[in-house]
Amino acid sequence: MEIPIRKNIPNFIIFLSLFGLVAFAVALYTAITTWTPPFDWLNIAVAVLSVIGIVGLIGLWRMRRWGLWLFTGLSVLIVAISLVDGIFTWYSTILQAMLIAGGFAYYEQMR
Repeated sequence: MEIPIRKNIPNFIIFLSLFGLVAFAVALYTAITTWTPPFDWLNIAVAVLSVIGIVGLIGLWRMRRWGLWLFTGLSVLIVAISLVDGIFTWYSTILQAMLIAGGFAYYEQMR
C-alpha cells in the first residue's frame, strides 16, 4: 500500500484561502441571521453562493483542481453580479484574482 505524500502548499494559498473562508462564513452567517420569511431571494442566493465558495476554497486549500475551477467560476459570477448591481469593489476582485493566479501557477502540482 502506497502512502500518499502531501505536497507543499504555498503559504499565500493557505493565507488567502483562510481569509476567503472567513469572509464566506461571515456572509453565510449574515444571510442566515437576516432571513425574513416567507422568501428572501437575496439571502437565499448569498447563502448558496457562500456554501459553494466555502467548498471551492476547501478544495483549493487541499490543492485540488476542482476547487480551483469551482472558485474561479464563482469569482466570475460574483464579479458579474456586483458589476450589474453597482456594488463592485477592486479590493475583493484583486484578492480573488491573486488567489486564482496563484492556484493556476501551481496547477500542475494539484490533483
